[in-house]
Amino acid sequence: MIKRRPQRGGDAPPGVGWLCPTEEHRARMLDMGTRVIRARNIAIGAVFAGMLLTIRELGWTALPLFGIAAVNLVTLDRRIEHSSRPERVVAGSLLLMIALIGAAGALTAATANPVLTLLAVPVAVVAARFRSRVVWAAAGVAALTAVAATMVNGAARTIHDPLMLATVLVLLVGVTAVTTALMDAEWQFRTESALDPLTGLLNRKGLEARFAEVGEQARLLDQPVCLIMCDLDNFKQINDDYGHERGDAVLREVSYGMRKSLRSFELFYRLGGEEFLVLLPGVDLPQGIEIAQSLRSVVESTDYSGLTITASLGVSIATGDGIEFLPLYRAADDALYSAKDRGRNLVVSSGLAAA
Repeated sequence: MIKRRPQRGGDAPPGVGWLCPTEEHRARMLDMGTRVIRARNIAIGAVFAGMLLTIRELGWTALPLFGIAAVNLVTLDRRIEHSSRPERVVAGSLLLMIALIGAAGALTAATANPVLTLLAVPVAVVAARFRSRVVWAAAGVAALTAVAATMVNGAARTIHDPLMLATVLVLLVGVTAVTTALMDAEWQFRTESALDPLTGLLNRKGLEARFAEVGEQARLLDQPVCLIMCDLDNFKQINDDYGHERGDAVLREVSYGMRKSLRSFELFYRLGGEEFLVLLPGVDLPQGIEIAQSLRSVVESTDYSGLTITASLGVSIATGDGIEFLPLYRAADDALYSAKDRGRNLVVSSGLAAA
């Protein structure tokens, strides 16, 4: 059901910013979260190990820096999940790591300070999340941090013996150049094959392959897999009454609102038109229904520049050997159309037993 509402002049479109200027960039940043956790932990762990091995040179006053860094990493994923602008949380965390490494370098009273070479690590991690401009900006911040840290230990000594500072700066430029080249290639491949160009969500091309990975992991861990099918109610009316440009704008706003309400590891796809799919590993039926109700509420409660839109959703779940894509997809699709038949703006569930 679509209702007219008074347009509120102060309403702004979905937030974008310099870090993630489009929904495509934000979707990549969130999707890469689960993929870089292991690499991030290894890299940052190596940084900590290097600092601990040189604790006598750094001084025991550096220990509080380790504590701050540990809290930063332990709470990062939770802060991302509860933030409406997760890109800012990620960027702030990486800038804090740069600052902590710089502070550790400043505590070492030596011009030839190898600690500062570790600044290349958080800069490389930035490339796994953000576009090239952001990575080069992070490299610039790291370079300024290195200069400041060496100057703390004596500007005259740095000028007289600039070898280590020059090494750090060259390393930063080299790492940034290589990682941004790889990131640009990955971004081009992603945009051409994996992302929906209108909303920036994952598209259906890689859905079944990704489901196979999720299903295999769920069977090994004896966990359920949940699918949510979502279809906007009477969406054709918007295109007929207001034109496809207005319809596309509504789709972008709807997808942004739903994506924001999901956690980073919950996979969100646009299947085409006004139809969406959410893949939820490790989520049982009550949890799946709760998430679907949350999505339904987000769609209904948002003012789309004077329009109120609703959505119907179908939820299905499978466990064990019953985790197969087509049966689970059909069950969710049948539940979705049952919600349509019952009056729309509803959530209907269908459970599949283990084989």
